Amino acid sequence: MALYNTVLNNRFLDIAVLGTTTKTSTAQLAVTPSIGPGSGITSALLVNPAYSLSSGTVFGEQITPQFSPGAGNTHDAVYGLYVGQTITPAYSGLITNLIGLGISGPVVNSFTLTNSYSLFITNASGTVTNNYTAILGNSVGIPRVGVGTFSPAYPLDAAGTINTNRVYTGATSGNNQLFQLAQGYNQAGLCSGVVGTHKSMSQNTTNYFDTALLNSASKGFYGGVFDGRFIYCVPDNNSLSGLITRYDSVFSFSDPVSYTCFDTTAVSAGSLGFRGGVFDQRYVYFVPSAGTVTRYDTMSPFWSTCSYTCFDFTTLLGSRIGYQGAVYDGRYIYFVPNNEGAFFHGTAVRYDTTLSFTAAGSYTSFDMRQISPNGAGFTGGVYDGRYVYYVPYRTNNGFSGTALRYDTTLSFTATASYTCFDLTTVSSDCAGFHGAVFDGRFIYFAPYQNGTGYFGRIARYDTLFSFTSTGSYTTFDTTTVSSASRGFFGAVFDGRYIYFVPSYLGGSDYSGTVTRFDTTLSFFMTSSYRVFDTSAGNSQSKGFIGAVFDGRYIFLMPHGAASASGEITRLDTYPGEKATSMAVSQAPSGLAVGTYANLFAPPGGLIVSGNVGVNQTFANYELDVNGTINAVISVNVSSFFGFLGSTADNQHINVSQGYVQGGFGSGSAGTNKTPSLNTTEFYDLTQGGTLPLAGYAGGVFDGRYIYFVPYLNNGNSNGTVVRYDTLFPFNVPLSYRSFNLTQLNASAVQFVGGLYDGRYIYFIPYGLSFNHNFVQYDTTLSFTALGSYSIFDVSVFGITSLQGFGGGAFDGRYIYLAPTWNGGVGGQLINTTIVRYDSTLPFIALSSYSTFNTGTIDPAQTSFFGATFDGRYIYFIPYIAQNVPSGSVTRYDTTLPFSRPASYSIFNLMAINSICKQYYGGGYSMGGMSIISRIPSIN
Repeated sequence: MALYNTVLNNRFLDIAVLGTTTKTSTAQLAVTPSIGPGSGITSALLVNPAYSLSSGTVFGEQITPQFSPGAGNTHDAVYGLYVGQTITPAYSGLITNLIGLGISGPVVNSFTLTNSYSLFITNASGTVTNNYTAILGNSVGIPRVGVGTFSPAYPLDAAGTINTNRVYTGATSGNNQLFQLAQGYNQAGLCSGVVGTHKSMSQNTTNYFDTALLNSASKGFYGGVFDGRFIYCVPDNNSLSGLITRYDSVFSFSDPVSYTCFDTTAVSAGSLGFRGGVFDQRYVYFVPSAGTVTRYDTMSPFWSTCSYTCFDFTTLLGSRIGYQGAVYDGRYIYFVPNNEGAFFHGTAVRYDTTLSFTAAGSYTSFDMRQISPNGAGFTGGVYDGRYVYYVPYRTNNGFSGTALRYDTTLSFTATASYTCFDLTTVSSDCAGFHGAVFDGRFIYFAPYQNGTGYFGRIARYDTLFSFTSTGSYTTFDTTTVSSASRGFFGAVFDGRYIYFVPSYLGGSDYSGTVTRFDTTLSFFMTSSYRVFDTSAGNSQSKGFIGAVFDGRYIFLMPHGAASASGEITRLDTYPGEKATSMAVSQAPSGLAVGTYANLFAPPGGLIVSGNVGVNQTFANYELDVNGTINAVISVNVSSFFGFLGSTADNQHINVSQGYVQGGFGSGSAGTNKTPSLNTTEFYDLTQGGTLPLAGYAGGVFDGRYIYFVPYLNNGNSNGTVVRYDTLFPFNVPLSYRSFNLTQLNASAVQFVGGLYDGRYIYFIPYGLSFNHNFVQYDTTLSFTALGSYSIFDVSVFGITSLQGFGGGAFDGRYIYLAPTWNGGVGGQLINTTIVRYDSTLPFIALSSYSTFNTGTIDPAQTSFFGATFDGRYIYFIPYIAQNVPSGSVTRYDTTLPFSRPASYSIFNLMAINSICKQYYGGGYSMGGMSIISRIPSIN
């Protein structure tokens, strides 16, 4: 009979018992020196030195040195521990199911080998299909393969380093980013592993989920653990809870279906009130605050009590003492000693994960007070690949700065294996830390409370140098970055940044201010740090204990005070794949890039969140261009849509061309030409006799047309706008059109200045007894059609019959009318009320306007003539104050409320020189002149 060993992917490696024959079979210790043509089954420990069989099945421990099927022959299967050195049929043939632990040497000539399963195949040529280098498994148990170990504990157990380009796993770590098998090592129960990322912290990259929505007891967590797929929130809730909450990172963070809960008190009544946890690549360990450590098998159902095991430390130590945090070094779990009630102890416990979890002999303890009287009351620990560091917090004598380090290559119970260092010798502030983190070179101790308060001085140790030398340590006070940057409970590393977990500031003040340090920059510069207050987006997002990193996201574990919190906060650290170039064909449906939530790519277009630099090494603005912008058709700025034409015949275009007009001028186009009579042209608007076109105050350019603002014609009111088409000759009458605004309203005359907002031209009323008509023209419509114009009467704001405006300014959204003085005695005609129109709202609606009386902030009651905008401030140009020329410039900060006096400031130019007064935003023809001049600026 045959003995079946179930290996090789549920296929049988059949090694026959000696002496067995089946049909016309041969079974013996050795088939040698050769076996000739025949059929049936051949079973032997050695088939040697040559084999040639027309058909049948061969079983052998070794089939060597040559396996040579005959011409055109078919073999059902060849099973051997070693098949080789040469599979060399002299003719064509077929072998089905060649299965062996070693298949070595060339497969030559033109025969067909189908379904080859082996652990080793070399130098294969010819036709080889379905070749599997290693297929292991069966239908009964879980196979285990050891590399460098004789007792594999896992399906693949390597006693050493695994090096690979990429790992594919159902429980992905870091969304195909760097996969670090030892990611759990750095957790310390209060933090997690490392994968490099880079993303700005903001509300757009932050999400919140309240686990108390799942179960009212799901809150008050004390650290977290990541196992490669699941996040485990460690239950505490003031030592009253054993309800583990688990989040499946493959699914939506905000969907309750992604979460499950399990109460460990169903396993043991003492299984509750944990202080951190750690993962050893199969089991999650929940660290006891009062004796009972609980272990969950991640290969078993989360909701089954059979998946959990408990061990009571009292059977080992004789008392219910507590621990805070744990560290895994690849074999051992180190439980960090903290307190026994009000008493702080130093009894460290180490568990050997290769031994039984429930056997006392699997554990070793050591009292670290043998090393130092302050070797007690630690909170958290960290492992750097050789040493385990115990983080100092508090002893029975007060807050401690004495860190202990254990050399894992030495005996756990020998005092010589330990070293201690008092961090207060570096800085007196350095006592009372909560957790630490390792970045590959440095150990960072997270500051919490040192007796004088909740502090922010990070202590950093350089592992390349002596642990006991003060020169190996540096410190940085994060309160120099932000006064709220202190009172941390744990830290986490993402491969580039260290995140210090905000917890408590004292009293009833819990913190949500995450502080992040960029490890690629100087440790001592404030610019290397960033802070972000998560509570700005959710008032419950604060008071955290520990954090977990899953390769992309930072999960801050909520704890809270007496009223425990379940508000998990998630920070997205992953910016997306880096790209050096991209063709349009790579994004035919559009592309969205950036950190904002809910980005959608426009068809065939691009959306970018954050600052964009063009020809720049760094972008300071949303769009920062070092060069020229050419806008052919239009530009969309926020809710304002503005059409842009070219300025100065496709030379340098100034996007703010309408902004700087001041009611009397237009944009800028830098050129270079000498002014002279030879470069100057003139045109008389009255020539041709069609219209008495004379007397204008300012002009406006919209990218193609120039509009002349009507004022007075030899003392008579003028309401006729003249428009010149710059595409046509300057001195030809047909290049000009006119429209009389009195067709809209008989009093629509005497305007001073105009503005352009990208679509509309605005004519600003000067007042003088009758004109308070603010006129708007839509440049997309006919210039001579009444329907292209709108009128709004500004007298509704209490502007008296003799008061008006002198120019204005545009800031990209709002039109500002500058109040002016129109003559008279005693200042009775002075207007000091700025009128502001929101260009995103209907022009004729009263609600689209607001006003501010500058007389409330200026005792001199200055009136203005013109205004201008610099990108942030509107400057109102001083004219007359109480019949006296004025030099008082009024400036409004457009980032502040319009109606608030504090948004304005005043400066009197006469303080510089007494003649600095009575300015105009520009000039105009008072005498009714009709001659206009043009000086080209292009060489």
